[in-house]
Amino acid sequence: MLNFFRNAILGLSALLFSLPALAEEETPFPWLGFTESMALNEEVPKPVIVYIYTDWAGWGRRMDAEVWSDPEIQALATEAYFIRFDGERKDDVVFQGQTFSYNPSGRRGYHELSAAMMENRLSYPTTVMFDEEMRIVLSVPGFRSAKELHPVLMFIIGGHYLNVDFETYKEAYVSPYPEVQTEALSE
Repeated sequence: MLNFFRNAILGLSALLFSLPALAEEETPFPWLGFTESMALNEEVPKPVIVYIYTDWAGWGRRMDAEVWSDPEIQALATEAYFIRFDGERKDDVVFQGQTFSYNPSGRRGYHELSAAMMENRLSYPTTVMFDEEMRIVLSVPGFRSAKELHPVLMFIIGGHYLNVDFETYKEAYVSPYPEVQTEALSE
């Protein structure tokens, strides 16, 4: 009988210690495909956010792990169409009536659409933000923490870019994060 209680207590302790680990499990970001997003945007126009990455870029892997899994960033997933776009993908993509392909030049090659979205400055990762009419509004190269990226996304998603510049917007921005540092975005 003593063994029964000891085993029950050990089992219950193991379960209780594993609950925080289960709660911290990552929720994948609900990315959409490029073609799917374009079709959805024609039906219901929203801003389009394209996250351009490569498998080999360490900062992109860090953004995947830290930024796109952040609950405040994930809460914005329904406010825009979010696309995860491999900058070295090999298939053709039709965008605004033009076909973009993989270009094998250079050490690894690149996809022409990623180069076009980044204005031929290949830097991975880069987050490119379009308005509802698929015009580039803003491009943010490099790693940005969730705290740094959130005000930029809100600037685009909220349509603030139509009325004020980003510096003016930052003064009125209210962060959902306890300690925010948006100075890095100004650099």
